[in-house]
Amino acid sequence: MESQVAYVLNARTYLYIIDFEGFFEYTFYNDLCKVTEVGKIAKNGHELHDALNLICKSHQLTVAHVHKLSDEEFRVFAQNADDYEWVNVL
Repeated sequence: MESQVAYVLNARTYLYIIDFEGFFEYTFYNDLCKVTEVGKIAKNGHELHDALNLICKSHQLTVAHVHKLSDEEFRVFAQNADDYEWVNVL
């Protein structure tokens, strides 16, 4: 079962989501892979594939173009992301 996922939103913003202890913890990154915001929301029975919509709704975001990162794209993103190891220890 997947426990983390990353997306590119509107070709400029990355969203990394991890399923952790009853919450979805998430981090927004800009197009330079710098952290712009972190947060968490309660799962409330939702699955990881629902997290994108829950997070966007909580931030009143309308996402026109969404691309889920492949395993290889995720590896490249993780290598370039600012404070990747630290931002997910909320």
